Amino acid sequence: MTRFSYLVREALVNMRRNALVVAGAVLAVFVSLALALSALVVNELVRENTIQWRDGVHIIVWLKDAQQGITTDAHLALLEEVQEFEEVEEAFYVDKLAAFQEFQRIFAIMFLKRKTSIYTTPAL
Repeated sequence: MTRFSYLVREALVNMRRNALVVAGAVLAVFVSLALALSALVVNELVRENTIQWRDGVHIIVWLKDAQQGITTDAHLALLEEVQEFEEVEEAFYVDKLAAFQEFQRIFAIMFLKRKTSIYTTPAL
């Protein structure tokens, strides 16, 4: 056991003597891990967006709803007008409830990993 304690004691003494080198090494490891993690995150974002947008150009438009003075008939009239454009292959209306359900479906994995509910905030 004396050899192990000698090894630990000498390591701590040398780390105290060369604090700048130790700080530089820790910083270098932190920066390299941060770069590696950011590369993985960017890769995942590009992969997800490529899958989502593979079918072509999509345009999403958010409209005011009945609470803000626009009726459902106005939404449907606009939808019919957009569908008449020859460039438009498909157009559909999504209400707030359907948009929220899609949000839950897309981000469910993130909330499941955190083991929290979409409806509640995590306890502090």
